[in-house]
Amino acid sequence: MALGQRAAASDATCYWEVRVGKEGVGGFGVGVALTSWGGLGGYKSLGKRLRTEAAGQYHSSGTFIANKIERQYGPEYAAGALVGVWLSPTGKGAKRKLQLRFSLDGKSLGAAATLPAAGAAADVRQYLLAVQPYMGGLATIEAASSSAPE
Repeated sequence: MALGQRAAASDATCYWEVRVGKEGVGGFGVGVALTSWGGLGGYKSLGKRLRTEAAGQYHSSGTFIANKIERQYGPEYAAGALVGVWLSPTGKGAKRKLQLRFSLDGKSLGAAATLPAAGAAADVRQYLLAVQPYMGGLATIEAASSSAPE
């Protein structure tokens, strides 16, 4: 899957890896956002003022932020860290949801959220990677893939 390209199938699992090059003034955030959001107003809103259109982010402070709620999630991270992001469908039909999980330097942190997606939003193709290095930060996207379940 090329950068910015959507998953090929609605039941695919999407995976990205982001290397933190440098933290910005406000830290660093990695997550996913709905493609329909389009970064309106910039991805700065992935921070503590996260807009509801975005699914959520793992912040360098070790917190998970979604829908304007911040909670402890995993360890803090800094420059040099490799953050993995998975978005996987679970369930079938009306019970279908999307699970968002992260890893840090190859160690799974478990599920961060089960997105109560409905309709088209239950389709992984409706989400893209969203990286927020904040002011002065730098990131490298090292991997992007999607695969349909076997």
